Amino acid sequence: MATKKQEEQLLRADEELREKLPPGVKLLRTLEGHKGAVFSVAFDPAGRSLASGSADGRIKLWEVSSGNLLRTLEGHKNNAVYCVAFYPEGHTLASGSDDETVKLWEATSGRLLRTIEGHKQWVLGVAVDPKGHRLASGSVDRTGKLWDATSGRLLCTLEGHQAAIISVAIDPEGRMVATGGHDLTVKLWDATSGNLLHTLKGHQNGIYSVAFDPVGRTLASGSYDQTVKLWDVSNRMLLRTLEGHTGFVDIVAFSPDGRLLASRSNDGTIRLWSCQTWETVAVIPEPTISDWRIPTLAFHPTLPLLATAGSEPDTPERERCRLIHLWELDFDVLLGKRAGVAAAARAVHHTTGKIVLVGDHSVGKSALGYRQSQRRAAEQRTRFEQAVFRVRAYMAEQNIQPPECFISYAWGVPEHERWVEKRLATDLQKAGIDVVLDRWHNAQIGASVARFVERIEKSDRIVMVGTPLYRRKYENKETSTGYVVAAEVDVIANRLLGTETQKASVLPLLLDGEKTASLPPLLHGRVYADFRDEVAYFTTAFDLILSLYQLPPNHPAVADLRESLRGPEMR
Repeated sequence: MATKKQEEQLLRADEELREKLPPGVKLLRTLEGHKGAVFSVAFDPAGRSLASGSADGRIKLWEVSSGNLLRTLEGHKNNAVYCVAFYPEGHTLASGSDDETVKLWEATSGRLLRTIEGHKQWVLGVAVDPKGHRLASGSVDRTGKLWDATSGRLLCTLEGHQAAIISVAIDPEGRMVATGGHDLTVKLWDATSGNLLHTLKGHQNGIYSVAFDPVGRTLASGSYDQTVKLWDVSNRMLLRTLEGHTGFVDIVAFSPDGRLLASRSNDGTIRLWSCQTWETVAVIPEPTISDWRIPTLAFHPTLPLLATAGSEPDTPERERCRLIHLWELDFDVLLGKRAGVAAAARAVHHTTGKIVLVGDHSVGKSALGYRQSQRRAAEQRTRFEQAVFRVRAYMAEQNIQPPECFISYAWGVPEHERWVEKRLATDLQKAGIDVVLDRWHNAQIGASVARFVERIEKSDRIVMVGTPLYRRKYENKETSTGYVVAAEVDVIANRLLGTETQKASVLPLLLDGEKTASLPPLLHGRVYADFRDEVAYFTTAFDLILSLYQLPPNHPAVADLRESLRGPEMR
């Protein structure tokens, strides 16, 4: 616990740092507690907590809303913790250390679940696929490894780098693993087989960080050569090189909406780049340790926040980076003033011939239309997440417990599965709703079918995602669905035949097909939400969130929010 004098010193340091910030960037909060440099940070998928790994051998979990320390995880034998990553369900945390192990923790209690051994040198990178099935790790021993995320069983070893693997990333679809090595290459691997797909060459020194954009089309790599390179994932071509840093690039990260790219360097700065123009829109001063790599950078999943390792002004160099700074970003200011900021920052960007042809200067109608539609979608996404944040804040102010919601859907159509997991479930989580999803919770370490079914029974709400395949699943016509589906269907049927309160806890929605072909007969007249119109997704999802919270749309706290989600094409 900090003394009053320490708190006053920290406050003065914060004020001094705030005076040097560019427009659109504010220091929201400073987290203090680590005794060594902070090497990694990660937000949980719902954005409630932040995990940090440090040279002091400890992992700390912080409450984002207050900055309070929730718990400290110890188990890496006082060895430095270089990387942390949350599982998509948010309850499990993976960490890598120079004790050559990967450890899995129960984030809610701090309990050590499992120690995974197999690497022969320090583990510098970990990543979890979006479904929570596979865990990837990269090590100084020149190998990457893919593990079963539940059991910790080794699935395959990624061999091909001629020097240490410093960073790993998994694409948003969970199909591809990227590794960055000290051998000057980025390698792309099949996430299922472990086969090498391609080697990307172009950096003049070791690669310290790799990151996929939110849709998986672009890969960013940061290097000891002081540059950031952008690669087209589909054709494996170099798109662009970003220059501006005067020291090696520790880490790169995309914002969840894909509008900003952040890069941290040992030149003592964090640069924010517009993903539309690739110009620098802000330079945040963040003093570092000159000969250390401090890969500490993470965007909040829903709020305009950026977490980094930080220091008080005038901190001796060897004592720097022991704090965590939470920066609040105003995207409108940052992106609205990008040209002036870029000029002031003296940033340079190089464009390949192909990008010039189809990108910035000779844009065809189809490419221009695509960019405009992406921009509209990003703007809608931002408005939606701001509205969701206000709902979540209001419920917290009123001390209303978020509901637990089980999502019932059918496997078999990949695009429907992705929609449920990556859009619906994730957006409900952002609203603070505790989502129960089979691929998240029934795949957890130590999970059992009986406990999963029990959790379904105890869920406050059940959302049924109507599709033709779901109707067949509900009628138990799919012989391969097994016990879990039968039990799930029984729980839903009992509620639909129960009291009015029980009936109201089941919320059917329509994703594909007609309601008569996609939902059970009892629900044909009770469709809460129609998601077949993609243009109306955000308003429909917002209405569903209000229904789950049992908050009427004309409530004074949210009455103005729904209208803000309606774009021009819906008015």
